[in-house]
Amino acid sequence: MPTRSAVEDAAAGADLPAFALRPVEPGDADFLRALFIADRRALFAAAALPEPMLAMVLDQQYRAHEAGCAGEYPDADRRMILVDGVAVGRLVTARDPRAEAPTLRIVDIALDPAMRGSGIGTAVLTQTIRSARAAGWTALSLMVAHTNPHAARLYRRLGFRPLGEDGVGTTMGLALGPG
Repeated sequence: MPTRSAVEDAAAGADLPAFALRPVEPGDADFLRALFIADRRALFAAAALPEPMLAMVLDQQYRAHEAGCAGEYPDADRRMILVDGVAVGRLVTARDPRAEAPTLRIVDIALDPAMRGSGIGTAVLTQTIRSARAAGWTALSLMVAHTNPHAARLYRRLGFRPLGEDGVGTTMGLALGPG
């Protein structure tokens, strides 16, 4: 069973960006909606919908996404990702109900598009791996959309391996051993 990924080993001595996590609060709703829409807008651009209709579709998608996550993961830990006290993303984790072993699911991780490529995602995921291991989880799982190859590369660099595919994305997992 692997103990640490190569990126974790490298990150131990690297200068990763500083960030903080805090629980999601009701006042974060507008930011979270805007974050979701910024992330999904390009996917719907090919439909060439008029802007008012596109805005309506994206808003419906956001509400469906939130309701789906709340329904499937009612006890999820929902966190805001902060850099210098400013919200730049969100991290949602929960026990993976599909896994037999104690597996922590990364239900959602999203960063403001302006922060992508800054190292924040690597820092957040590295800390999530360390925290999960310290808390006794035996594995991490997540799903990455086929339309997000940059995130898939990051997950592979961190040691995640494909577990299965569907029409939307790839489920990936990382076995956690002792730190």
